[in-house]
Amino acid sequence: MEINFSQDYESAIEIANESLDSFSLYWFKFWLKRSRLVEAKLNNKKVAVALIFITDTICGKTGVIEYIIVRKEYRRKGIATDMIKWIENYFRTKGCEFVFASARKENLASIMLFVKNNYKVLLLDCMVSRLEEGFEIIRKLQAYEDDLLFIKKLKNKDCILFNLEECYYM
Repeated sequence: MEINFSQDYESAIEIANESLDSFSLYWFKFWLKRSRLVEAKLNNKKVAVALIFITDTICGKTGVIEYIIVRKEYRRKGIATDMIKWIENYFRTKGCEFVFASARKENLASIMLFVKNNYKVLLLDCMVSRLEEGFEIIRKLQAYEDDLLFIKKLKNKDCILFNLEECYYM
């Protein structure tokens, strides 16, 4: 499998259109040219896309995975996990200390994917109620409709989010 950056926005929209509801597809298209597009190819066929960006958060320099979308017929084959590993490696090369992602509670596939890849899962409502800077994280991730925050350390650095054990979802 080949994973790399891309500017093939049409193919990305095609893949997203297969999986996202109209609300999520709108936001995917909105963020498409404001983020970096990553694509995965298998036998020269585009099978998955991701949108990523880097921002500063209360934890420090943070890589954000906005979307990972795998074509339905290629799911449960390790493609999303391979993409996460590739993205995390890219973030490391850019000096990121943490990786964040977010999702809705009903998105069980995302929850299982990020937990399998050693992410901690926090309830966003709980985080916001306990941290003054909590809403700033939601704003930076554009996670207004999401319930969960996935967090992972890339470097041996502490962040207050890892101390919010009462907010852990799993």
